[in-house]
Amino acid sequence: MFYKKTLLLFALFSSLGQLPAFAQEDEDDADVKAAMVVTAEKREEAIKDVPVSITALSAEELEASGVTTVREAYRYVPNMHVSAFSNKRTNSTYIRGIGSGQGDPAVSVYVDGVPLLSISTTNIDFLDMERMEVLRGPQGALYGRNTIGGLVHYITREPGEDFQLNIGAEFGDYNRTRTRLAVDGPISKGKAYFSVSAALDERDGFTENDALGGEDVDYRDGTFIRGQLLFTPSDSWKIRLTAYSQEDDDGGFVLYSLDQLQANPFHINHDYVGSTEREIFSGSLSATYAGNGFDLNAVVSTNEMDSSEFTDLDFNPFDILRRETFEEEETTYLELRLNSSEPIEISDTVQMNWIAGVSSVDYTLDHSEANEIRPAATGLPFSLIDSAAYDLDSTGLGVFGQVSFTFNEDLDLDLGLRFASDDRQADIMIVAQTLGGLVEDTSLDESYDEVLPRLGLTYRMSEESSLYVTGAKSYRPGGYNLNTAPLGPYVYDAETGDSFELGAKSSLNDGNAFIAGALFFSSWDDRQLSIPSASLPGRFYLDNVADSETSGMEFEFATRLNKHWDLSSGVGVNFTDFGDYIDTTTGLNVKGNTLPTAPNSNWHLVLSHNSKIAEAYNLFGRFEYIGTGHAYYDNANTTRQGQYDLFNARLGVERGGIRIEAFVNNATDEEYWPIAIPGTIAPGFVARPGDPQTFGVGISYRR
Repeated sequence: MFYKKTLLLFALFSSLGQLPAFAQEDEDDADVKAAMVVTAEKREEAIKDVPVSITALSAEELEASGVTTVREAYRYVPNMHVSAFSNKRTNSTYIRGIGSGQGDPAVSVYVDGVPLLSISTTNIDFLDMERMEVLRGPQGALYGRNTIGGLVHYITREPGEDFQLNIGAEFGDYNRTRTRLAVDGPISKGKAYFSVSAALDERDGFTENDALGGEDVDYRDGTFIRGQLLFTPSDSWKIRLTAYSQEDDDGGFVLYSLDQLQANPFHINHDYVGSTEREIFSGSLSATYAGNGFDLNAVVSTNEMDSSEFTDLDFNPFDILRRETFEEEETTYLELRLNSSEPIEISDTVQMNWIAGVSSVDYTLDHSEANEIRPAATGLPFSLIDSAAYDLDSTGLGVFGQVSFTFNEDLDLDLGLRFASDDRQADIMIVAQTLGGLVEDTSLDESYDEVLPRLGLTYRMSEESSLYVTGAKSYRPGGYNLNTAPLGPYVYDAETGDSFELGAKSSLNDGNAFIAGALFFSSWDDRQLSIPSASLPGRFYLDNVADSETSGMEFEFATRLNKHWDLSSGVGVNFTDFGDYIDTTTGLNVKGNTLPTAPNSNWHLVLSHNSKIAEAYNLFGRFEYIGTGHAYYDNANTTRQGQYDLFNARLGVERGGIRIEAFVNNATDEEYWPIAIPGTIAPGFVARPGDPQTFGVGISYRR
């Protein structure tokens, strides 16, 4: 299915005929940050004018840093953390300590206005991006469910009037090879445009399985392609058709005893080498009509994902427990939105802007898995199989609006509201041979409704500086656990939260510097948390734990030091606390403990250089210091990852569109373990090591 759709994309764009010569791209002399245009509130605004704690990374920043996925980009965002196993499918985004490794995401990811409703589909290639926007704090009024922590939006680049070509390759240790191609331009100037981009990315594994002769474990082999058609039949209409496909063939999970990994990093002992394969296809059609004083926006999309996963579930050299998991997902999303295109004059001192819309989503998930208890574990001459089949149908409806009043050109009042409704039906069948062949066949049907208000007040102290305060409610619907019955709960309830934020932004030094900061506090009811099953090894389930709180601050600063040097930095500080809750694994009351997978801080400092050599060559460099504070692995706060620091550097030269560079990541070869979970068989934790020192060279050509 995916190969056929990919071939259709190639055929579509190859039919456009021979391309003419490419035009030289103009240099960008825009302000450092303050004037960057974002769409955080579903309309275009300068980042300095948006009353939201937001980080925007431009295409130039992403390319200069060598970032190719969100797993690398998060390090430049205060209070953002990505918890990921070794393959691309298992990827969970956390903002301000709020996230999820199971069920619905707590931080939504959008691509060009289309939500990705599963964590299995969010880690895609950053090829040919325009920018990435990260909105911190709940965004329920405008974006709906699953934004209790925030929202990440990937915005891809639209084709333009001139033909452009960007082709490149990187080569590094561990046999890393990444090749990419992006081309775009007009089909008919002023009427129709196209773009097509593709990337191949592969490397050997960082980790060796000593039990099987040093075989690579966490290897990578990925293919990505995106195509786009843009039509502008008149000054009022813009129609955009996009599609992308990604296929990943990844190695098995690198989860092994934390103590043994600390003693001998990047070496594990598994009796079985697993693998993960994932295929994604996404297509969307968006249309914008510019009317008289209003804009009409419509989007319809479909997303599909197939995955298969094979795992040594005991994570040790003994042949005890294995798992096979298969998933198919399909999502259809529609949104129709109206908004004012210019302020409406209410009186001599009052102006108004407005936005209103409706959205619907249909999501299906077919999940099946089999846990195989091997003969070595039971003493029987055959394996025992515990299997689960889970079919979910979920539909959602959202009706939303926001109105903004401006008083005397310096005070804004924002009032937002959304009604969200979600219906979920699930069929679950459990066959547990370990429990005497027990079979359960259950059908469930639940509905969740919520009203999500937002109130904001912004005071502009000058044209360049503003102060804002916001309050918002958010929610994540409840659902059903896939595989815990009959020894765990089927249903978990919705999670809701109330959040408050005080922030300030300012553009300084004639737009050559930008500073932003925020203080925040959030409280959550019926918090959904992933709990390890004490009776079923290797299984986790979602349950509603006690209330919890998170609070902290964020700070960002960017400046142009002179015509050759730029400096950017950011700091996030985050405090999270459990309410009164008895941990089901330890039996302890963890009230006051820190939530797991929530670093108490993170920070970055980036120094960039650009200068001419003999008027013909451009010398560039980028030097990064990335820090992450400590984070606990468990509710009881018995074990944690301490603070760790990473240093990255890139240095190169460019002439006539040809760019040659060298890079090193984790230059000091820092050892750290960003994710650990309770072991399934032996006591203690199993963990994944962080990426080691890597280096390489790249060459590219742009016209």
